Amino acid sequence: MLLDFILKTDPSIYIHLEKNKIEKIIQDLDDHIIDIVLTDTPFETSLSGEITSKYMGKIPIVFCAHPKIAKQIKKFPKDMNGKPLILPAVPRQIAYSIKEYLYEHQVEPHIIGEIQDVEIIRRLALRGYGIAAINLLTIKEAPAKQKLTILNQNSKHTIYEKVYLITKKRKTPHPLLDKIQKNFRIGISLS
Repeated sequence: MLLDFILKTDPSIYIHLEKNKIEKIIQDLDDHIIDIVLTDTPFETSLSGEITSKYMGKIPIVFCAHPKIAKQIKKFPKDMNGKPLILPAVPRQIAYSIKEYLYEHQVEPHIIGEIQDVEIIRRLALRGYGIAAINLLTIKEAPAKQKLTILNQNSKHTIYEKVYLITKKRKTPHPLLDKIQKNFRIGISLS
């Protein structure tokens, strides 16, 4: 979504996208190596106030599965007890939220893995290895022929992955940064 916004706003821009530990990314931001950070964890504002964190929106987390596994889930989330589940890996904030959700609903699935890459989680679920807990945007952006069944489509208890934009004050900020901060928001729903 952010990449779409950036490329539509300035098609000539150069993008360098990387995934790393938050400490390394914040250091790169502080050292002026990168301009923005998109993360699921708000950053504590530094004492100097030079690095700031801004809430950009939220994305629902869905439990989804290959139709063969989905047929076994009649009552959500209760019927996930004992079923294979693939989770996002810690330290992602959403991993903790999903585990809290399972605990609150007294659901004890068989966790077969905690994986950092959401696309790998989606592909394992597509192959029928288990139920995947991933954000709805990943499902909606997947190729149309790769269908997963959303198990909590009608659930009144939704988990959300929050998204934050972290930036550093600069004498000469990137010209696109102001447009991103003023005009870009994440908003996606189950319906």
